[in-house]
Amino acid sequence: YAGLEDSKAFPLLMIRWQIDEQWYVGNPFTPGPIGPAGLEVGYRSSENWSLALGSAYRSNRFALDDMGMYSGGFGEVEGIALFIRSSHSLENAGELHLYAGTLLAGKLVLDDDQGVTQGKTDFDPSLMIAIAWQGRF
Repeated sequence: YAGLEDSKAFPLLMIRWQIDEQWYVGNPFTPGPIGPAGLEVGYRSSENWSLALGSAYRSNRFALDDMGMYSGGFGEVEGIALFIRSSHSLENAGELHLYAGTLLAGKLVLDDDQGVTQGKTDFDPSLMIAIAWQGRF
């Protein structure tokens, strides 16, 4: 993927392994607080309900505004997202997904407008909660 002033690449392993009728391992491509991809282990208790535990590496680079200490610079947040998801099929109305999770090993890096790192800090995990609806029409 392309960053603001540099490019990075990492491999994406696509998996969909149906272990048995209820258990699977795969990529969580449904909408959620950590975005798509990563890897999850899921259990489908019925046609309408499923529960999954998953994780994904995330790195988000963004531009800083023109005011402040590192005006015109860049920030980057990275870490390992860990989440649990409960999903319910709403028949013809789509699917409802409930998430709870955290970002582990979180790091914030600030670069000036020349791309030189001016500051780095680690941050503690914090709770993420999200509700997502996915439908077709």
